[in-house]
Amino acid sequence: MDNEKLIELIKEYVMLYDLSHPKYLDGQYKDKVWKVISEELDQPVNVCKNKWNNIRDNFRKSLKKKKKKKKSGPSAVKIHKYKYSDQLGFLTNFSKERDTFSSVQHSMEDNYINIETIEEENLNEESDTEPKEIEKQDFIKRKVRQNKQEKSKENATSTLKQYIHI
Repeated sequence: MDNEKLIELIKEYVMLYDLSHPKYLDGQYKDKVWKVISEELDQPVNVCKNKWNNIRDNFRKSLKKKKKKKKSGPSAVKIHKYKYSDQLGFLTNFSKERDTFSSVQHSMEDNYINIETIEEENLNEESDTEPKEIEKQDFIKRKVRQNKQEKSKENATSTLKQYIHI
């Protein structure tokens, strides 16, 4: 397959790479476009799509490497230009790195009961602890676990909301 011809054909169909294009989310329309591209290249649609994904992903990786590259000095590494970077220059206007969010947004200190304190208390207690005291300790441990789970759910929910812009 002629990769440069594939790139040129895809460049003509903006809806394949521009997320803001009205037809970007129209799967049927994009399928028709891929069919046209595959006929032009005399290759099956899935081969063209896979080849494009590979080329595009490698281009993105090369941009990331270039961005992280150390400029000078003994530890500087020479980064080779990606084979199709000139032809894929049009993609730089449409690709941007997404912000990353950590799912861990609180420290364990946020818990209202400190686990270490509970464990120390358990170690210091005598083995003949009364049944009511054991129930109390079990209750505290369950509450600590529940609090951790709730915090985890809250963080997951807030992260999702950031991605879907609620």
